[in-house]
Amino acid sequence: KYARLYMSRSAEQRASTIVLAPGKDDRQQINEAIRAARQDRGELGRETEICTLIKSDMTRAERRDAARYQPGVIVEAGRRFMLGPQKGERCEVVGVAKGKVIARMSDGREWKFDPRKTSNFQVYDEARTLRVAEGDRLIARGAIEAEGADGKPVRITNGTALDVVRVTDGGVVVRDNHQQEFEIGRTAQVDYGYALTTHQAQGQEYAHAIAHAESSRENLTSLASLYVTLSRAKDGA
Repeated sequence: KYARLYMSRSAEQRASTIVLAPGKDDRQQINEAIRAARQDRGELGRETEICTLIKSDMTRAERRDAARYQPGVIVEAGRRFMLGPQKGERCEVVGVAKGKVIARMSDGREWKFDPRKTSNFQVYDEARTLRVAEGDRLIARGAIEAEGADGKPVRITNGTALDVVRVTDGGVVVRDNHQQEFEIGRTAQVDYGYALTTHQAQGQEYAHAIAHAESSRENLTSLASLYVTLSRAKDGA
């Protein structure tokens, strides 16, 4: 339904339209439906794959609890750890023992750390492969290190809407709403950006919004969320 509403608009209108969903599952389903419809219409070009990380929503207290670290969770080092990973290195959790998290580093060695005594690292629920094509609409799900048109390093901020301009040997060139172009690599925190949750939409502005709301899910469609939903659109919802 929501994909049909979105696709019924002109290409110009769709460029400034967002679908707002109450939860993550709804957002993912709507994104996939819209993307499939665009593929059927031949609107998407050359494809590639990007490895994207899904940031964990663990609270600060939960991050200190080793039992919360399930196998498959990704830990990214924010600095160099002695006898552990280098800054920026990603390790996969393989187990927990005696209050310590056991993670496998890129060279195969195990890194054991106590999350109560360790800081400066990020936690991701999973790494998954995202099919990305020329013409796709993406959104940054975290800070992304990219390369500007002048070849200089650029940091794309979390929540930035990005349109895929072209596929390159090293990744994809994307364009933001200010018409600035950047090249991002094949590992980046991005997701499809046709639909967002009301939480993700905070601080963003679109000319049009299509709101997905279910009365049976009152916890996800509170008055606060409804206010965010309606205030996102400048011209109409």
